[in-house]
Amino acid sequence: MVFIRFICLCIFLLTIQKSHGLNKISEIKASIVIPQPIEIVFPILANATFDHLWRDEVNFVKIEGPFRVGAKLLENARLGFHSQYLTPTEITSIITPYQAIYKTPKGHPFFLTSSRYFKELKSDKTLFSYKVQFSENMIKDIWGIKIPPAIAVSVYRRTMRGYLSNILKLDIFQ
Repeated sequence: MVFIRFICLCIFLLTIQKSHGLNKISEIKASIVIPQPIEIVFPILANATFDHLWRDEVNFVKIEGPFRVGAKLLENARLGFHSQYLTPTEITSIITPYQAIYKTPKGHPFFLTSSRYFKELKSDKTLFSYKVQFSENMIKDIWGIKIPPAIAVSVYRRTMRGYLSNILKLDIFQ
């Protein structure tokens, strides 16, 4: 009897998860000190339309209208086995020159948020922190196969470190 109740509970929870889009969220974050003042760093790294300069997989990001809260964006990137994986986002927060946050729109099948934080340091340096949170069901959509979230997070963490080293190579930050 206990086993039957357990099975019924599992089926019920899976039904709720599918019908309400509930899903586990993974998070990856990394930071880097950029040898430039925040006034130079923020306009480039806060605006996702410049992501192709430092995020290797990004083909381009288009924005509807000006860079402001509520603006809708479409990222075209080489992810997994996709040469043009499209991810719509919208800007949900901008606090100049300290943060910019992007999220997938309500109703999108996958949750994704990209948060960019900036902290002014002494000697005209800026601490840039980049955080991505995503629903784990997005992993299968990107790769076409089920990959354990811990492996996907580990791979993307390495990729994110590469992004941050790319930032330091940008001419504007030399």
